Amino acid sequence: SISPSPSPPPSPSRAKTKLTDDVEKRLAEKQRRIVEDRRRERRRGVWTVDPPCSGTAPLKRYRHGATSVRRNEVIIWGGFFDSEIAEVLNDLHLLTIEPARSTDHSTDNSTDDSTDGRSHLRFRWSSPQTFGPPPRPLGSASLVSVGTKVYILFGSE
Repeated sequence: SISPSPSPPPSPSRAKTKLTDDVEKRLAEKQRRIVEDRRRERRRGVWTVDPPCSGTAPLKRYRHGATSVRRNEVIIWGGFFDSEIAEVLNDLHLLTIEPARSTDHSTDNSTDDSTDGRSHLRFRWSSPQTFGPPPRPLGSASLVSVGTKVYILFGSE
């Protein structure tokens, strides 16, 4: 009898896309759980050290790069996401820190909880648009800002 030939392995680009899709799904699910945990903690009155922020905070990470840009902004890039499988991130986030306006007395905190009545600062997360090919994902990298440019130095995959 003739056995059918095995199907060819997926092309590297398809395999990479599948892996990327799987990683993105796991990251999204983990982020959803983190947000849900924070909501539960707030309802129970659990104290945390996270300052109230507007915008979408990045995933929790370790061994990431960070540097200040301008006078009131911090760029966060890369790092490792999960200590069990050490996923390397390649995302860029910007934390803008500004003095809270003394006229901020909004009664509806459902959409913007960036001030809590105790803080004199406003924190806002954003993901700036980037151009050109991205750097390869690295953890334990150093970021250095010089003028209007940010350089990524060293790191590990």
